[in-house]
Amino acid sequence: MAKKKFIPALEFSFMTCFYDPMTRLFLPYGFMARELVGATGVSSGKSLLDFGCGTASVLTEINRMQTGAKLTGIDIDPEILAVAKEKIRRSGAAIAIDEYDGHRLPYEDASLDVVISSLVFHHIEPEGKREALKELFRVLKPGGRIAILDLGPPSGLFARIGVFMMSFKEHIHDNAEGLLPSYMKEAGFIDVTDKLSFKKVFGTIYLYAGRRG
Repeated sequence: MAKKKFIPALEFSFMTCFYDPMTRLFLPYGFMARELVGATGVSSGKSLLDFGCGTASVLTEINRMQTGAKLTGIDIDPEILAVAKEKIRRSGAAIAIDEYDGHRLPYEDASLDVVISSLVFHHIEPEGKREALKELFRVLKPGGRIAILDLGPPSGLFARIGVFMMSFKEHIHDNAEGLLPSYMKEAGFIDVTDKLSFKKVFGTIYLYAGRRG
């Protein structure tokens, strides 16, 4: 099966090398890592997968928190994974990195304790969001937890303008309509919650959490 088409992190592949310098200016990776860890309760000996890990910025922050969890990142973009692997090599962290074909995750059923994701789902078209959530449900163990940080209903004028501008390139309409929790429930997740996490000029970020029953 051919690899799915995808939108690179900064829209164009040639921009990937600028991703870390640019996002460090306006994304609070340390705070994001704490939010995701707090929502999932990941602890020593547990396995954690970062779906759409990008350059592994969140994973390296979680590694610094010394949760003792077994950390793995996966992404569909080989260029951004090359950046992630080099970052991990320099840090000396024990983080595994895998490449995703956009269809089936390369993990066994019910094999992971925790799944996290940050600022990835708005890159994926609606049916792809549903498929990805079903795959994440499949690989989680019963009782396993999921936490997603992503764009949601815009709060304020600038956020609405940001969503409008991004809608020309991103699959953001269902995010902006607050449909991610519904997609999570459709995939089988229970105890699904959402809360406003933080606001940026480009949009409003929500923390969506749930678990596999």
